[in-house]
Amino acid sequence: MARKGIDVYTAIWRMPVVEWRYTVASAEHRVKVREYHHGPGRRAFAKHLAAHFEKELRDLGVPDDQITIMREEGLGPENFNIHHKVPVHAFGTNDFSNLILMPADLHSLVHQTIDEQGVCLMKTGETRLIQLPMPEGMVWNPACSQAPKPKPDFPVPVPPIPE
Repeated sequence: MARKGIDVYTAIWRMPVVEWRYTVASAEHRVKVREYHHGPGRRAFAKHLAAHFEKELRDLGVPDDQITIMREEGLGPENFNIHHKVPVHAFGTNDFSNLILMPADLHSLVHQTIDEQGVCLMKTGETRLIQLPMPEGMVWNPACSQAPKPKPDFPVPVPPIPE
């Protein structure tokens, strides 16, 4: 398991990490979710962020002209990515509660840490427990995040085990 990557989350980025039962979704699910995400889904989320999270975007360092582009065109700001908290590969959806805007370099680190746990080698329907970075909210700003605290009531959806 990629303990080095997980420690980076808790020590530097202060991002909560949860133990997650990761089950690989079907190729059909992944294609359907990604097609929508790369089409109207991502644009709708960017517009939603610009309309309701303007202060958080500014605090993150997104310039006003980029916020305007988000609001009017639904394009994400430069050097940021819209991330699926629960990966599409593991039955993640395009629900806004499963999406978060984060700096592009941190987004790469999140995926690297997940991949280091071997999920990319798993087959459809295969399940294993992993340590999944689980950022809270819709805009992740490492500078404003709190150190993770135990949250026994934190809602962690569990994907169904395919029959």
